[in-house]
Amino acid sequence: MPYNHAGEIGDVWKHLPLCDILKIEKPVKYRESNSAYSGYTISSKPQTEYGILKMLRLDNQEFMNSVYYSVLKKEWDR
Repeated sequence: MPYNHAGEIGDVWKHLPLCDILKIEKPVKYRESNSAYSGYTISSKPQTEYGILKMLRLDNQEFMNSVYYSVLKKEWDR
């Protein structure tokens, strides 16, 4: 069952800087209080088309060099 908010623009804007910050800070532990199962299915709907699906279709080197993009591609290409 898909997580209702997975891949929406809010998720993108949260995780895009968060991934880079975690790479810089290298915390020993990181816990997210509002998290869901990471293996959820992202379904195509207007919110995801405007969010993660649009971002994955961009040909933008700055985004493609982000930590977030590399994590997404690794999971997406499975």
